[in-house]
Amino acid sequence: MGDTLPKFVLVVDCDEPQQQFTDRLTPYMASLPGTALTHVVLPAQSGTEEREPSISSASVIVEWFAAVSPEAAQWADALAVDVDRLRWYAVSEALRWNRPGTSRSSATGISHICCVGRSPGITQAQFKEHWTEVHRPLAQKHHFGMELYVQNVVRSQLGSDGQEIDGIAELGFSSVESFQAEMYDSAEGLKTISADVSKFVGTASCGLYRLLSS
Repeated sequence: MGDTLPKFVLVVDCDEPQQQFTDRLTPYMASLPGTALTHVVLPAQSGTEEREPSISSASVIVEWFAAVSPEAAQWADALAVDVDRLRWYAVSEALRWNRPGTSRSSATGISHICCVGRSPGITQAQFKEHWTEVHRPLAQKHHFGMELYVQNVVRSQLGSDGQEIDGIAELGFSSVESFQAEMYDSAEGLKTISADVSKFVGTASCGLYRLLSS
């Protein structure tokens, strides 16, 4: 989807009801060039706490493919939110794996999306190399219920404020139940993933999202 256009990711933290925000977001994005995928966070799910003890999430995540760079102040004004509630990142996307028949723009299923920052003491280049070359095959092996795996390497943060992150991972599952039961192939797989993540990830904000139908 992002083969020809630059990709930007908008991470939104809003206090108001999610529906009110998305009711403004949808028509605004329809007036802009490019294409977008909008993910809205699901309510906390029973059973996720045991597997994701530090789980937290933004309210809305938008993947925007466009030739023009977003202006945070303009978006904040159009969406009637404080500009510090919007965090924009320019990213390089790579669809690392997808199950045959699975589409990025499908409105079915859910996504486990994590915004991650690198561990202290490692460079951005080292983070990218470990994430893309070492962690990727482990994720494909041990997240056995995963239907797609997207890695977004952050190239730059747009604007002076916001959380500094180095990557945004998206793991697609057919359902919440699949995520809960099939996130890992075994207890040993969970240990392997956790041990590897600790080598290059310092901070992580994760959540379960559904794709908002256009």
